[in-house]
Amino acid sequence: MKTKKILVLIFLFLIPAWEFQKEPDFKFFKIIPEEVEKISHQNLYNEIIESGIKFPEIAFVQAIIESGNFTSGLFKKHNNLFGMRFPGRRETTSIGRNKRGYARYEDWDDSVKDYFHWQSFFMRRRDINTKEEYLDLLDDVYAEDKSYVTVIRKNIKQYKHIFD
Repeated sequence: MKTKKILVLIFLFLIPAWEFQKEPDFKFFKIIPEEVEKISHQNLYNEIIESGIKFPEIAFVQAIIESGNFTSGLFKKHNNLFGMRFPGRRETTSIGRNKRGYARYEDWDDSVKDYFHWQSFFMRRRDINTKEEYLDLLDDVYAEDKSYVTVIRKNIKQYKHIFD
């Protein structure tokens, strides 16, 4: 009987100790911090290119303008680079909306991917093929400020070193 008690005690203490020596399984985490890339001008432009966005220089400048060069509250709180509203009729990477109807994203690169969906949606609907047609689209459906396209053109020149 004493032997049984000793064996039970050994199993009670050894098995839990053995379990703690295993490597932890982090698969249940969606994002591992080392994998999250910090935003910078170059990282943003690279993500825009990788996402397949047409006229990437325009999209880059829009993100800089709309996010206040990564300082706006909408960007800091909701990772929204482009001032995007939560969509009603197109595909999105948004995880919801804030109180004012702006899209919220899990990470800044999801905002870039959502811009790709927005752009694709409108370019198909309007049969847009050139940079000038695209700037006209932005003037018609995106910009609230009448000088928006002029500001984009000016800023493309300012960030030319990023695009080369």
